[in-house]
Amino acid sequence: MNQEGPRLEKLIRRLIDTPDVILYEPVIKDKGVLSVPAVVGDLLRFIQGTPGVHWPDLSPFTSNSGLDRNRLRMMVLVAYLLHDDWFQGKAHLMERMFKLLATGLDPLAKRIEVNRFIEDPDRREELIRYCLAQLDLRPSGERVNQAKDRLHALDTVEAERVLQATKAAEEKARRLREEIKRRLEEEEAAAKSMRE
Repeated sequence: MNQEGPRLEKLIRRLIDTPDVILYEPVIKDKGVLSVPAVVGDLLRFIQGTPGVHWPDLSPFTSNSGLDRNRLRMMVLVAYLLHDDWFQGKAHLMERMFKLLATGLDPLAKRIEVNRFIEDPDRREELIRYCLAQLDLRPSGERVNQAKDRLHALDTVEAERVLQATKAAEEKARRLREEIKRRLEEEEAAAKSMRE
C-alpha cells in the first residue's frame, strides 16, 4: 500500500455498473461461454500498453473442475475491475496483477460468492481494497494507516480466522472446565471414602 492508486469511489462505481457479460458462465470442461484466459490476456495487453517480449502462460486461468467456478468468475470480475483507465499502461503492475488473478483471489473465492462483491457495499469495498493492497496500492487520498485499517475492518478472511480462533479457545476452555470438574469430583469421592 505504499503507492497511491485510483480513487475508491470510481472503482466502486465500476463494480456497481458491472455488465452482465462479466457474469456469464466461465468455460469449464467445454461448458460455459466466457474464456477466462482471453479476459486475462486482454487485461494484460491493456496494462502493458504495447506488445512486449514477455507473455505469461495463461493456463492458471483454466479449469476442468466445477469446484473452480466461483474462483474463475472472481478472476473475470477482478480483470474487469482492473481494466479501469487508471491502470492502462502501468506495465510495472503486471507481475503483481498476474499473481493476484492466478492465486491471490483464492481466499476470497473460497468464502464469498462472486455476486456479493457486486451487490453488497461492504464486499465491494473489501474486494477493491484487497486487490489494491495486493498491488501495493492504496485508494487515492488515503494515508497508508487509513487504508490498512479500513481493509482490516472489512477483511472477511481475517474475521473468519478470528472467529475460528475464538471458537477453538472457547472449546479448549470448556474442556479444561470439564477436566477440573472431573478431578474435583474424583478428589471429593476419594475424600469421602477415606472418611468412611
